[in-house]
Amino acid sequence: MGDDILPFILFEDGKYKLHPPAIDFLSQLEHPFATMSCAGKFRTGKSFMINRLLRNPPSKGFGVGETVQACTRGIWLCRTPLQGGGVNVFVMDTEGIDALDAESDHDVRIFAIAVLLSTVVVYNSMSHLDEAAIQTLSLMTRVAESLGTGHTPTLYWVLRDFMLQLVGLDGKPMSHADYLEDALKNPIGSKCKTREAIHTIF
Repeated sequence: MGDDILPFILFEDGKYKLHPPAIDFLSQLEHPFATMSCAGKFRTGKSFMINRLLRNPPSKGFGVGETVQACTRGIWLCRTPLQGGGVNVFVMDTEGIDALDAESDHDVRIFAIAVLLSTVVVYNSMSHLDEAAIQTLSLMTRVAESLGTGHTPTLYWVLRDFMLQLVGLDGKPMSHADYLEDALKNPIGSKCKTREAIHTIF
């Protein structure tokens, strides 16, 4: 773990706690800033990806591992920001969803906290967009929506190891944005509410 990385939200003794050094750091910032969080299933390369965005060298930055166990617990913050349009963007790494030793309620709470803290949410998943990934994202967003803050961050959905051709039903090429919009179109039946929840939050 790099020197610039520190815990932000910790889960200890069944409670979620703010880490005082992170609060001290944020309270000393004198200029407006934005925040970006990365979320997704555990062991899918979230920490590795944002380390690359931050240009952190090996052994620095957010913790990564080569075992089946999750590396990140709670929400962690990098004190060195990305530069975006003249605004400092501070990056947060979140605990992976569906870790074997975590309750599903815990996953939902961590994701909801990250959404509420973020200007931008990066949702990391493997391969193509499928119903399981959409259902997972929908479950998380419904909790954030139920808090009623009206906060709507921007969503970027990153697909890792994507090898398929982007073509529509008519066989014509489609853009990445079209692919996401097509996956989130409201079908008939119970899946409508799933997609509506995602559209509401993002």
